[in-house]
Amino acid sequence: MNKLKALVFSLLAATALTANATTGNEIHDYCKGEGSGLCSGVVGGTVHGYIFAEQVHASNINKTVCAPSGVSNKQFVDIVKKFLEENPSRRHEDAYGLIIVAVARAYPCK
Repeated sequence: MNKLKALVFSLLAATALTANATTGNEIHDYCKGEGSGLCSGVVGGTVHGYIFAEQVHASNINKTVCAPSGVSNKQFVDIVKKFLEENPSRRHEDAYGLIIVAVARAYPCK
């Protein structure tokens, strides 16, 4: 049941943020401050949604994210936070794209 609640929260958070073209700057701020729950929801929802979409369409696309099973949402958040800290010149870009770039760099498909 907790996973279901987390999924629903993630989807709602991602949907709410999508209405305002969210940038890496906003995610960076959420992940540093009081919006850490929002950070976790957006990162988790984005990553898990992307991985699911890649699995569904596996025969039609080349996968870009190959995270091993068991990677926690906290690990994904840490990867994204590190990427945003190390790439401040890219923070004006679309947050969802940056999240996927960060995770794909950490867990590339070979």
